[in-house]
Amino acid sequence: ASGKGRRTIYTYFSNKDEVYLAVIENELDHLIERLQVKTERISQILRESQNNWEQAFYVTLCRAFGFGVNADAMQQVANSLPLNIIMHHRDSIEQIEALLLGQAGFLNNIENPDTQTTIWLREYQFLSHKFSLKPTDGVYFKFLRMRPSGFPTMRLAQFAMLLHRHDHLFSKVLNNLNIKSLREIFNIEASSYWQTHYIPSSETEHHGCRLSRSSIDLLIINTVVPFLFLYAQTIHNPQLQDTVLDLLRQLRAEQNHKTQKFTSAQFPCPDAYTSQALIQLHDNYCTRKDCLRCQIAHQYLKTNKD
Repeated sequence: ASGKGRRTIYTYFSNKDEVYLAVIENELDHLIERLQVKTERISQILRESQNNWEQAFYVTLCRAFGFGVNADAMQQVANSLPLNIIMHHRDSIEQIEALLLGQAGFLNNIENPDTQTTIWLREYQFLSHKFSLKPTDGVYFKFLRMRPSGFPTMRLAQFAMLLHRHDHLFSKVLNNLNIKSLREIFNIEASSYWQTHYIPSSETEHHGCRLSRSSIDLLIINTVVPFLFLYAQTIHNPQLQDTVLDLLRQLRAEQNHKTQKFTSAQFPCPDAYTSQALIQLHDNYCTRKDCLRCQIAHQYLKTNKD
């Protein structure tokens, strides 16, 4: 149970060793549950992409670059701009930036465009006419209460560089199933313009524009692993499934208000494999007060009959 005036069941166990064992024995089940929830959305994207895995990965990854708050808006941009169009012009970072920023509406109504923004406007006008593109209408990007490094304009610039650097991105990820290689793939820095800008034509002091290690790890945990897990399921490859799940063993546990409720009760949470399982417990058992189906609660009741 939870809420004001109530005790949360995982904060006062008298037989923690038995309870820990229950969590460890069932963490794979909870992890699979969480992955299934995540792959539902990916499956829908895959269907909309006509089972084109590269296109689906592109859309899924663009959504992920919204990092939750701007996920829906980023996905709409990707849906409006097929990957094959970007791949026609992937040798030019300026053209990729123009396409993404233009489709997102960030090149509209700029009163005093600087030199770079003028180039983007010219490129977007040409490319949108060439490919009959229509910018997304009614897409709302959030900027309030965000650090400038997380602005959607900056995320689009980083995503543009990722597409510029890597052709056939899904295939490259699939062929580099180790944390070191995956981190290297996503270790990207937006073009030099973004070192003095967070939004077009608005200059700032010099700042970094590289995707942080923590952001890279979140992309691997929340996007790469679920996507590859679905792919392994689809092609019926259990060995690939095990390899994908093992990636989570190599990453640090997520630290947020959900996992903190467990770690504050001294639950062991050594890696992302366990933290993902605990998040699933929190979201689908604790918050729903579904204690009768929870293995932690079951073990607590079993070892505290008196």
